[in-house]
Amino acid sequence: MRLRLIVVWVLILAFSAAGLAELTVVVRTQPVGFDFLPMWTAAREVLQGRLDLYDFDHITQAQSWIIRQDDAGERPFVYPPSALLLFVPFGLVPYGVAYAVWTALTATLFAWAVARDTPRRVLAAVLVLTVSPSLTVLHVGQTTFLICAMALLALRMLEARPIVAGVLLGLAAAIKPQALVMAPLVLVAAGRFRALAGAMAAGALAGLLSLALFGLGLWLDWLASLSSFSNLVAWNDGLLRGNLTPISIADRYGFEGGWRTAWRIFWIGAGALFAILVFRKTKDLAMRMAGLFGGALLAAPYAIYYDAALLAPTGVWLLLRDLDRPSWSLRIVGVLLLSVCTFPWLGPLGLIAFLAVAVGPLAFRDRWFSIS
Repeated sequence: MRLRLIVVWVLILAFSAAGLAELTVVVRTQPVGFDFLPMWTAAREVLQGRLDLYDFDHITQAQSWIIRQDDAGERPFVYPPSALLLFVPFGLVPYGVAYAVWTALTATLFAWAVARDTPRRVLAAVLVLTVSPSLTVLHVGQTTFLICAMALLALRMLEARPIVAGVLLGLAAAIKPQALVMAPLVLVAAGRFRALAGAMAAGALAGLLSLALFGLGLWLDWLASLSSFSNLVAWNDGLLRGNLTPISIADRYGFEGGWRTAWRIFWIGAGALFAILVFRKTKDLAMRMAGLFGGALLAAPYAIYYDAALLAPTGVWLLLRDLDRPSWSLRIVGVLLLSVCTFPWLGPLGLIAFLAVAVGPLAFRDRWFSIS
């Protein structure tokens, strides 16, 4: 046991060193909080009375005070208007302060949510923040920590307090809907219809509140911007290189026509089936987190490698839970596969391999696929 704990701390040091090396490279070409900047800029624009947030050229130009457009390309804001309910308060303070507060709050919530019910709380909190995709979230200021923490708390309460759990899932979906796309399916699969009602009510309330504050036009602008963003992703080599989803392989290799459609349908179906199967077969929190977010990532057309941090709680829990079991070496592989998700072009392979390593042993042990 002691040797295995030493190995885990060595992993933490290795991940931290790699993250620091990445940061020293990143800050040469872009500011810290690169992905938080469009959120803060959109909030600032709203506070100044401007609502052309989904004009990619305008919102990119609004960031030119710190990023040159020829260095970064287009920097769109693509979150739904309901997410502005969260972002607007951060526009009240300067960018550096807003990024520091945002990162401190979301990282703390994420680490606390992961570590609160584990026997090795400090180790769990440190490890979940230092795996490679989590370090990238810290660098760029993404919403990943917040969304993951909200979903984690919701799944913890799903049995005892289903309505509250549903509200948390609905609010998370109002911020980043693509990450929670499997939530309705898994709630139905688990028979948690009160949670589904809570999620729908919370999501609808967030939508109506944003509609009242920002108007219908902003929602229509957001919907219209989605196709432009999809085209941006499909033709941007940098985004393709860091794309985590299997569907992105179609863009990488230029699938066309029926082949492209069939590829997308296959992975959407695979993601949905994976998520439903996990929630029907087990109540294990680590597995359900993998089912909710793994299914979403398998089915999504686009997710950058830092979104693998959504799976970090599963990897960390399984590793620490199996410290004194023969399966511990497999759990080490799982955590390392989260790093593979961050390698250029290897994101889809790392994602599929991680889900297989994390969920596969339980599925085969309990004969999930038995027809008897």
